[in-house]
Amino acid sequence: MKIEELQDFIDWEIKRLNEFAGKTNEELKSWSAVKLSEEVGELQSEVLGSAKLQRTGKMNSFSKESFGSEVADVIITTCILARRHNIDIIDALTKKIEIIRGRKIGRAHV
Repeated sequence: MKIEELQDFIDWEIKRLNEFAGKTNEELKSWSAVKLSEEVGELQSEVLGSAKLQRTGKMNSFSKESFGSEVADVIITTCILARRHNIDIIDALTKKIEIIRGRKIGRAHV
Protein backbone atom coordinates (compact mmCIF):
# COMPACT_ATOMS: atom_id res chain seq x y z
CA MET A 1 0.00 0.00 0.00
CA LYS A 2 1.21 3.48 -0.82
CA ILE A 3 0.87 6.37 1.62
CA GLU A 4 -1.57 8.07 -0.77
CA GLU A 5 -3.84 5.03 -0.58
CA LEU A 6 -3.69 5.17 3.21
CA GLN A 7 -4.60 8.86 3.13
CA ASP A 8 -7.57 8.14 0.85
CA PHE A 9 -8.70 5.40 3.21
CA ILE A 10 -8.35 7.73 6.23
CA ASP A 11 -10.55 10.34 4.50
CA TRP A 12 -13.12 7.66 3.69
CA GLU A 13 -13.05 6.27 7.23
CA ILE A 14 -13.44 9.70 8.82
CA LYS A 15 -16.49 10.35 6.65
CA ARG A 16 -17.93 6.93 7.55
CA LEU A 17 -17.32 7.45 11.28
CA ASN A 18 -18.81 10.96 11.21
CA GLU A 19 -21.95 9.65 9.49
CA PHE A 20 -22.17 6.66 11.85
CA ALA A 21 -21.89 8.85 14.95
CA GLY A 22 -24.01 11.66 13.51
CA LYS A 23 -21.32 14.10 14.61
CA THR A 24 -18.95 16.52 12.95
CA ASN A 25 -15.20 16.20 12.66
CA GLU A 26 -14.82 18.86 15.37
CA GLU A 27 -17.13 16.98 17.72
CA LEU A 28 -15.15 13.76 17.26
CA LYS A 29 -11.65 15.15 17.88
CA SER A 30 -11.65 14.12 21.55
CA TRP A 31 -13.24 10.78 20.72
CA SER A 32 -10.33 10.05 18.36
CA ALA A 33 -7.81 10.57 21.16
CA VAL A 34 -9.75 8.26 23.46
CA LYS A 35 -10.06 5.68 20.67
CA LEU A 36 -6.28 5.80 20.17
CA SER A 37 -5.80 5.03 23.88
CA GLU A 38 -8.12 2.06 23.53
CA GLU A 39 -6.22 0.73 20.50
CA VAL A 40 -2.85 1.16 22.25
CA GLY A 41 -4.25 -0.82 25.18
CA GLU A 42 -5.24 -3.64 22.84
CA LEU A 43 -1.74 -3.58 21.32
CA GLN A 44 -0.23 -3.75 24.81
CA SER A 45 -2.30 -6.85 25.45
CA GLU A 46 -0.85 -8.39 22.28
CA VAL A 47 2.68 -7.54 23.45
CA LEU A 48 2.02 -9.25 26.78
CA GLY A 49 0.50 -12.23 25.00
CA SER A 50 3.45 -12.60 22.65
CA ALA A 51 5.75 -12.57 25.69
CA LYS A 52 3.56 -15.26 27.34
CA LEU A 53 2.73 -12.86 30.16
CA GLN A 54 -1.07 -13.16 29.90
CA ARG A 55 -3.21 -15.49 31.97
CA THR A 56 -3.70 -18.96 30.51
CA GLY A 57 -7.31 -18.35 29.44
CA LYS A 58 -6.26 -15.45 27.20
CA MET A 59 -3.12 -17.01 25.71
CA ASN A 60 -4.92 -18.89 22.93
CA SER A 61 -6.16 -15.66 21.32
CA PHE A 62 -2.71 -14.27 20.48
CA SER A 63 -1.03 -14.75 17.11
CA LYS A 64 1.25 -12.94 14.70
CA GLU A 65 -1.88 -11.97 12.72
CA SER A 66 -3.70 -10.54 15.75
CA PHE A 67 -0.55 -8.64 16.77
CA GLY A 68 -0.27 -7.17 13.26
CA SER A 69 -3.94 -6.28 13.26
CA GLU A 70 -3.53 -4.30 16.49
CA VAL A 71 -0.46 -2.49 15.12
CA ALA A 72 -2.53 -1.56 12.06
CA ASP A 73 -5.39 -0.32 14.29
CA VAL A 74 -2.96 1.97 16.14
CA ILE A 75 -1.55 3.35 12.88
CA ILE A 76 -5.00 3.94 11.35
CA THR A 77 -6.38 5.53 14.51
CA THR A 78 -3.29 7.75 14.82
CA CYS A 79 -3.75 8.90 11.21
CA ILE A 80 -7.42 9.65 11.89
CA LEU A 81 -6.50 11.67 14.99
CA ALA A 82 -3.88 13.61 13.01
CA ARG A 83 -6.27 14.32 10.15
CA ARG A 84 -9.02 15.48 12.51
CA HIS A 85 -6.51 18.02 13.86
CA ASN A 86 -5.36 19.12 10.39
CA ILE A 87 -1.93 17.53 10.78
CA ASP A 88 -0.24 16.57 7.52
CA ILE A 89 1.01 13.13 8.52
CA ILE A 90 3.53 12.90 5.66
CA ASP A 91 5.02 16.26 6.60
CA ALA A 92 5.08 15.35 10.30
CA LEU A 93 6.74 11.99 9.60
CA THR A 94 9.27 13.52 7.22
CA LYS A 95 10.31 16.13 9.79
CA LYS A 96 10.50 13.59 12.60
CA ILE A 97 12.58 11.17 10.51
CA GLU A 98 15.02 13.99 9.72
CA ILE A 99 15.36 14.73 13.44
CA ILE A 100 15.91 11.06 14.27
CA ARG A 101 18.48 10.64 11.48
CA GLY A 102 20.33 13.66 12.84
CA ARG A 103 20.77 12.10 16.27
CA LYS A 104 24.17 10.84 17.24
CA ILE A 105 24.61 7.20 18.10
CA GLY A 106 25.02 6.72 21.79
CA ARG A 107 23.16 5.79 24.89
CA ALA A 108 19.44 6.19 24.54
CA HIS A 109 17.70 8.43 27.03
CA VAL A 110 14.51 6.66 27.97
